[in-house]
Amino acid sequence: MLQQRETRQVRTRFNALLSGETIPEEGIALVYVKENGVTVVRKSTGVAGEIFAGVSQARNAPPAFLPIVQEGLVDATLSIPLTRTPTPGQLLVMIAGVALTIVTAAPADATQAQLSGSEIILHASTPLGATTFVQYMYTPTVLEARQQIGDAPIGGLAATPQGQVGCLVDAQFGTNFFDASVDWTDAFYIKLAPGGTFTVGTPTDHIPNCVVKNTPSGDNAFLIISIQVA
Repeated sequence: MLQQRETRQVRTRFNALLSGETIPEEGIALVYVKENGVTVVRKSTGVAGEIFAGVSQARNAPPAFLPIVQEGLVDATLSIPLTRTPTPGQLLVMIAGVALTIVTAAPADATQAQLSGSEIILHASTPLGATTFVQYMYTPTVLEARQQIGDAPIGGLAATPQGQVGCLVDAQFGTNFFDASVDWTDAFYIKLAPGGTFTVGTPTDHIPNCVVKNTPSGDNAFLIISIQVA
């Protein structure tokens, strides 16, 4: 989804969709591909060489997943209760600014954290009072999704049956389509990732003319990006 309060659009364009491609909501990273000699778009897959086409803009639709950031301090319980259960593979736990390895068994040392349902269990040697930062995606209830963006459009998004979709190509926007398992704290660059998502780029591997404007935080868990696509 596009977080409307953080979205400022300057220029958009329509692109034809790859046959069979489904665009479930807004805020998805799209790339160009060829189909029978015609240039069309689909969701990014994160493979090398993909050409960024812009970000989907179709019509408000309830999100399939949402980001959360929880911040606090390590206390005597050596655990961090989460408000929701994280989506598999979409979890980042940082203690005092250092990312921990997520494990399924008891943590072997202070570099690891165990995810047990909706609880993060820390090692006994983790220093009390250290800052905690937990970033993850979760699947919202129908009511939670409706509260974000309203009811789903009758008949779904028109982009799929019409075979074309609107693309933001010059804009600033907030999106939930980002990799929540990576640290965005000092990120400037973005690159394409699977499922129409964005992940952290590097000075030598990134989408040109795109920059991270605001990293996810407890105040706003969405990733805010500025893009300019030729």
